Amino acid sequence: MDEGRTKMKGLILAAGLGERMFPLTREVPKPLLKINGIPILEYLIRLFKKHDIKEIGITTYYLKEKILDYFGDGKNFGVDLKYLEEESLVSSSEAVREISEILKDDLLICNGDNLTDINLGDLIRFHNENGADLTVVSYLRNPDSPPSSHLKFGKDQILKKFSEKLSEEELIKIPLQERYSNAGIYIFSLKSLKEIPKNTKNNISEVISLLLSKSFKVFAYPIKKGEYFKEVGKLERFYSAKKEIESKEVILKI
Repeated sequence: MDEGRTKMKGLILAAGLGERMFPLTREVPKPLLKINGIPILEYLIRLFKKHDIKEIGITTYYLKEKILDYFGDGKNFGVDLKYLEEESLVSSSEAVREISEILKDDLLICNGDNLTDINLGDLIRFHNENGADLTVVSYLRNPDSPPSSHLKFGKDQILKKFSEKLSEEELIKIPLQERYSNAGIYIFSLKSLKEIPKNTKNNISEVISLLLSKSFKVFAYPIKKGEYFKEVGKLERFYSAKKEIESKEVILKI
């Protein structure tokens, strides 16, 4: 267990339709697509377990029976899994609000199409030491891939501004070394979870902006050099990650 760990539960958002991954996801849900013989979702479960987060919620919708059949209650993977089985696809923030009422704790949340070996222990320590209401993990995008979102923060890592869907004109004004984008990994305190409105159609990004507007303590946490991160929700990125890992160009620290 990492020194300084404190009680926290996990949540993996895995309900999406996976339309950007067709034809691979016509009969296999995106979380069960395999890299080096291991489903994407299992990598995240292993990462959470490594950092002693063993009670994990998973949101499901598309082909959810296949996910439940594969992972079950999680005991075979050394964790305790609880599912939010969506009858219809809801917004990410609504899913977070609903499952937070089941887990009743601070939540470390990760998008289900992330592949990463980020040190969650360091992330949790940072969140706790700063007394954060919300911590948003960020990553520096490749100059050839402009960010779809932008996190503006200073040396103190306090998030000053969060923007989405930037125009070319807006992007040009941002220095390359400051093009930090939302990685889809968050720590929400119970206090901040309670701010999510019921029946909201907003995504988590809009909740971030809401908390900033209410002067909550929101921090940005950049992924460290040497830590692997790739959002594999598009075919080209999935195949890129598959090549890197199966060729052992990348060795995930999980």
